[in-house]
Amino acid sequence: RKQNERMAPPGGGGGGEGSALSKTYSDSILLAAERRKNHAEVVGANRERLRRAHHFEVEQQVEKLRSMRLKVQVMDDARATADKRRTEVVANCAREKMHLQNRVDRTKNSKDNEKMYNMLEELDPDPEAVARINELLGELGLQKIGFIKEGDEEGK
Repeated sequence: RKQNERMAPPGGGGGGEGSALSKTYSDSILLAAERRKNHAEVVGANRERLRRAHHFEVEQQVEKLRSMRLKVQVMDDARATADKRRTEVVANCAREKMHLQNRVDRTKNSKDNEKMYNMLEELDPDPEAVARINELLGELGLQKIGFIKEGDEEGK
């Protein structure tokens, strides 16, 4: 008889014992349905959380890439600016060298030594350069030059 009760469909067969069994059986079905519903809610919440976490991670990666691209762009801009300045400085130096060379050549060909002395005063050479210039002027038998600088005792 116990075996028949276990196998009996819910709500079917028998008086008092059958109705208690059917009530227990329906309660277990309701509990299982409630568990399934709760499980589905938890799974849905987990999926939503994972989706948001993935979205946040992707946004972080994109922002990191933007930041790196910006840094590279800043470095490229700085490099281009430095290259442009370097080119301008080299061009200016070459131009000034050419002008100075032309001026020196004109002074060399001049018979007036005063032009050379005036040019040397305008150039305002370093004390070491003045010493070398005086050495060369001495070899040519010309008047030496001298500039009063800080710490120098020589006069013109």
